[in-house]
Amino acid sequence: MKGTALFSTDRQNVIVLEDIDRQTFDDMKDKGGFTRTKKCERVGEIIERVWPVSFFDADIDWTYGY
Repeated sequence: MKGTALFSTDRQNVIVLEDIDRQTFDDMKDKGGFTRTKKCERVGEIIERVWPVSFFDADIDWTYGY
C-alpha cells in the first residue's frame, strides 16, 4: 500500500513524502528514524535526525488549509 508520510526533524522541520510504501515507513519507524546529510556551500555539511510521525493511506486535500 502506498500513501503519504510525515516526518519531523531535530531542527523542527516537517518533511512530507508522497507515494511511499507503508512497509518502508514502518521499517523507518521500527529503526527509530534516520540521519540525513545535506551539503551547503556556506556552512558545509548539515546533519539532522529525522523521525517518522504519521502515515496516511487516503489522499490529503492540500487546499483544505490544515
